[in-house]
Amino acid sequence: MCGIAGFWSPNISLEQGEARDALKKMIASLSHRGPDADGVWANGQVGFGHRRLSVIDLSERSNQPFVNNEFNSSITFNGEIYNYLELRNSLEEKGYKFKTKSDTETILLGYKEWGPNILNLLRGMFAFAIWDGEKKELFLARDRLGEKPLYYAWFNEKLLFGSEAKAIITWKGFPRKVNFEAIHGFLSFQYSPVPNTAFDSIEQFPAGHFAVIKEFGKLELKQYWSIPEVDSLAKPSTTELILGTKEVLEDAIKACMVSDTEVGIFLSGGIDSSTILSFMNDLNPRKTQAFTIGYDDPRIDERKYAKSVVDFFDIDHHEFLLEQQSADCLSKLVWHFGEPFADPAALPMYILSEEARKKVKVVLAGDGGDELFIGYPRYFACKLMQLFNFFPQSINKTLQLIGKMIPKSSQSLPIIKYMKRFLNDLALENHEKYLNYVSFFNDDMRQEMYGSQLDNFLEKKTSEILEPYFKERSRFMEEAAICDMNTYLPGALLRKTDIASMAHGLEVRSPFLDYKLVEHVSKIPLEKRVKGFKGKNLLKMINKDRIPESIIERKKMGFNVPLDSWLRSGLEDVARDLLLSDTSKSRKLFNYDYIEGLLKRHANKTGSEEYRIWALMNLELWFRMWVDGDSVGLENG
Repeated sequence: MCGIAGFWSPNISLEQGEARDALKKMIASLSHRGPDADGVWANGQVGFGHRRLSVIDLSERSNQPFVNNEFNSSITFNGEIYNYLELRNSLEEKGYKFKTKSDTETILLGYKEWGPNILNLLRGMFAFAIWDGEKKELFLARDRLGEKPLYYAWFNEKLLFGSEAKAIITWKGFPRKVNFEAIHGFLSFQYSPVPNTAFDSIEQFPAGHFAVIKEFGKLELKQYWSIPEVDSLAKPSTTELILGTKEVLEDAIKACMVSDTEVGIFLSGGIDSSTILSFMNDLNPRKTQAFTIGYDDPRIDERKYAKSVVDFFDIDHHEFLLEQQSADCLSKLVWHFGEPFADPAALPMYILSEEARKKVKVVLAGDGGDELFIGYPRYFACKLMQLFNFFPQSINKTLQLIGKMIPKSSQSLPIIKYMKRFLNDLALENHEKYLNYVSFFNDDMRQEMYGSQLDNFLEKKTSEILEPYFKERSRFMEEAAICDMNTYLPGALLRKTDIASMAHGLEVRSPFLDYKLVEHVSKIPLEKRVKGFKGKNLLKMINKDRIPESIIERKKMGFNVPLDSWLRSGLEDVARDLLLSDTSKSRKLFNYDYIEGLLKRHANKTGSEEYRIWALMNLELWFRMWVDGDSVGLENG
């Protein structure tokens, strides 16, 4: 795992010194991603930079950028390829000679042999750039599900790219113009939806795509992988399904344990991380090191569940407590993310990664388990709503009118609030309904909240981002999970995991996102993955007698943070000072009477507004750090 950066300047050749200085600035902004080594390479028209976290072939000979003089090619690579030894053997049989034992060289020689088709052979997580000096082509690629990030921008007849947007911003003269459309998207989703970023000139390279760049300004994205459709013709027995999925899952976890350094695990005490641990324990010749974070708040503290798993498996366990003062590192999070990012789970991930890095360089985590095995409660709201999709629209519109008649003042009871929301959604299209399930600020809220800087975007429906994934009203639940795999997973979950962990030079691997497992499970009909309105049925059957029964049947808790109480105590004044300051008001983003109302409702316990307040705090801090300020120096982090 590393940090990469680079440029391509087809029309203007840079002086060697100028190019190297620019690359050094780019990778200096990524130093946290690779504390073990750094390097730059440039030939005038193209240049690569690299920060290394050594996990495979720890020797200096595998430092990057890696250059092959025989084929006039070079590579800068971030990620891990779990099947690199298998690919290496195939290449050696074809006559290729290797100078290292690294997966990096395997990719470079593999590209020489197979071209872009190598992407179909790679098993792992990756983002990389290859310069083919013979063809004068730049090749960019990102892994199938978006575990590793990649950003790019066109500027002054150059293509710039990097693992984080901040690497691009270091380029001399690069503009920091705000992309208000991305801010509009952020206020719906808590992150900037692909391809947008909060910077007008920078785009996210989408997961599962590559590009061969030959001419300036022409970056044609090509998709090489997508999530397969359900195989409705396959009729395996329950036993066959359990054994087949168990075999693929075990193979995925085994693949993710390939490393020349020790591999630990993030353990919550939920079924996802406990499943991974159970297989790790079978495969690991030494005691696995597990890392858990908890809270003083019993509503969301999972330490007792993690402890029961630890006792069951007899492993080395490291437990940490997240306290309110941990929120003091919010400015560090804003620096590391480099964009507005509002998932509060980034905070415990950041703290846990910092502590885990003191013991190991690599951990496994359960990202993707909820999307793949159907675990989020909102999926079952989709399933219930799916039943109403068979009603005539006239009936649904009548029920919707009844929902609108329920006064807001009667919503103090949760059941009334959810009933009103459910009835209001009935006549909407599936993608519009789902936006209401996942959005922070819905359309009505934005109508009240937006100021002059944002009100032009009120007509731009963020639900359009979700629309391509919803095609059949009768498959609402299934399509919601596919939508999350394509949007929420890379945009929020994996971004959170990558940035928060790599802030401390820790590599996180997600076995549930092994593409072979994803392809296998995605083809299984939903009725085999769930049982009624209970999720993860297939995963539960696989785990029978493998993990404690209490863990299999426990209610999903999620990676929560006690923001509600924090924002009624020490953080309340911080939020008020940030959001109602003259500096904030001068941006004209919002109706600040509305913002003050949010703060008052939360303080008075007449509303639970903590996630919205947290999102707005992140946004204002981002403006101050990345737009008002002009530094990307590590002192900000």
